[in-house]
Amino acid sequence: MKIKLGVIGFGGMGKWHAQNAPRAGVEIVAVCDIEEKKQLEAIEMGFKLYKKAEELLADPEINTVILTVPNHLHKEMCLLSARAGKHVITEKPAALNVEELNEMDNACKEAGVFFTCHQNRRWDRDMLTVKKAYEEGMLGNIFTIESKLHSGNGYMHEWHIYKKFGGGMIYDWGVHLIDQILFIMPNAKVKSIYADVKNVLHEEVDDYFKIMMKMDNGITAHIELSTYILDYQPRWLVGADKGTMIVKTF
Repeated sequence: MKIKLGVIGFGGMGKWHAQNAPRAGVEIVAVCDIEEKKQLEAIEMGFKLYKKAEELLADPEINTVILTVPNHLHKEMCLLSARAGKHVITEKPAALNVEELNEMDNACKEAGVFFTCHQNRRWDRDMLTVKKAYEEGMLGNIFTIESKLHSGNGYMHEWHIYKKFGGGMIYDWGVHLIDQILFIMPNAKVKSIYADVKNVLHEEVDDYFKIMMKMDNGITAHIELSTYILDYQPRWLVGADKGTMIVKTF
């Protein structure tokens, strides 16, 4: 099936998908946004525009949609899309809680449409380097994996600074960083988890977190993100009984 895509939400990621998906043979049929500024941008970039999601979903040429709306709208847009018979790709986090995700999954199954979440960070070269070392036993028996992502200016953009829109760094980068750890060792199970979540510069949403995941293969994964640490740490540190791996950047 050739993917004929409708993009719901024409912010940063919506523009990225609209411009880059054709490289994979995806046809962009139309885009949609409710904001006038983004509507004008879509027209200037040459895309067919709808001002409401319902109008885009009524387009018979579209067979698949990608949801690049704020996090709190993922469930609503997914249910509308499934009822319209469109296959659904959603940006992460797919939903704000397990109950929402189950409802979305069930709606897509009932409609007979495909449902998935866009996890682009599974192709990051830095993470794949760590995964290769793990799979091939390059370092011996690994006892710790540290994944760190730091920024120095404290900046969080657009709706991500508001709790009501599903903002905060756990929903933004945390989803990726946790998923990467589980992707590196897909057969390992989480035995226990600890999280320290802070609001350093932002009142409504988290901008720092430290997560520790003890796995049943003996590895402890440490995940840390901050929007305001002024001395950057290596992106990855892997400790094992025959060697140490440091990956400095992306």
